[in-house]
Amino acid sequence: MGYANAAVAAQGSLKASLFGEFRLEAADGEPILLSNRRASLLLAILFLEPDQAIDRESLARLLWPDRFLPQAKASLRQCLLDLKRKLAEHRIDNLMVSRAEVALAPGSLACDLFDLEAALSSGDPQAAIEFLLEIGNRPLLQGPPLNAEFDEWITTRRDHVDARLRAALSQAIQNTSKTGRERLLEAARARFPSYRTFNRVADQTTITVLPFGQFDSVGGQLFLADGIVDELTDRLAGIQGIAVAGRTSVAAMTEKGRTLPEIASDLGVSHLIEGEVRRDEHGVEVRIALISGQTGTQVWSDRLTGSVEDFFESRKVISANIIAAICRALGLAASPAPSRRMTSAAKPTPCSFRRAR
Repeated sequence: MGYANAAVAAQGSLKASLFGEFRLEAADGEPILLSNRRASLLLAILFLEPDQAIDRESLARLLWPDRFLPQAKASLRQCLLDLKRKLAEHRIDNLMVSRAEVALAPGSLACDLFDLEAALSSGDPQAAIEFLLEIGNRPLLQGPPLNAEFDEWITTRRDHVDARLRAALSQAIQNTSKTGRERLLEAARARFPSYRTFNRVADQTTITVLPFGQFDSVGGQLFLADGIVDELTDRLAGIQGIAVAGRTSVAAMTEKGRTLPEIASDLGVSHLIEGEVRRDEHGVEVRIALISGQTGTQVWSDRLTGSVEDFFESRKVISANIIAAICRALGLAASPAPSRRMTSAAKPTPCSFRRAR
């Protein structure tokens, strides 16, 4: 399989390569060849959800969405039987299957992702460097498209894993000597080219913008909240010293009903931005708050009010001023300069949005 030679590599009855094409081998290094692609992906899904049981119906819908549910469940049942037989050929019996759920036995797994995360948290930069150089820029579970449902799922997982790795990298670099920091940063650039724009990743803040709620008593198709989230996300991603979690990862986490600290932990971010937009016959009110991912407490907040016309004319002005305030709250020296006016073809127009009192 070609694991990097590091003492932190986990031991188990199954080893997998998750970066690039999925590969599987027994603990003694013997390759386990699976001809059924969905069987390989099923095991990969279980590796990406370690120590968790996954609902069989969810697996059936994810891997066979083009079939009626009874047919999809039958395909899953046959796939699991084939997997059990194949693993038994290698004297492996860690695939746990019940009538409702599927899981891999806890503590029986090792993979390149686990090894990299363990190396980053071990305080041994050399091990982390070897793993980073080995996986390079290969995507998680590289392969041709399967179906719309699975492709969306794996896109979300890729964003999620990369967000976790960026957060772990920032922590590891912060805890490493200057010499080790530079070498670790250089290795990180193989996977995260955006690190080339950062001189000090140890100072990098990881952040995500949660979907804003919109409460509209007027009606109509005005997606004001989505517009603000898009503006904030795009502008934060351009700030040196800030890394922003992918939007698909954010959507997947918020749909699960997690608490704010749980979302921050799952996404590997230090801070979250949440907010809401309210529109009535009197105008628009926007509330925005910066939240500590560790405690779930509010670090900074602001409220803005104005008319719908003000909103469309001033959305970028709002986000520029808000981002400047967020940078100050995070203690970042590099922040965008607040704008007080917007320029039209005719003449400068004062920003009409104002802070609510």
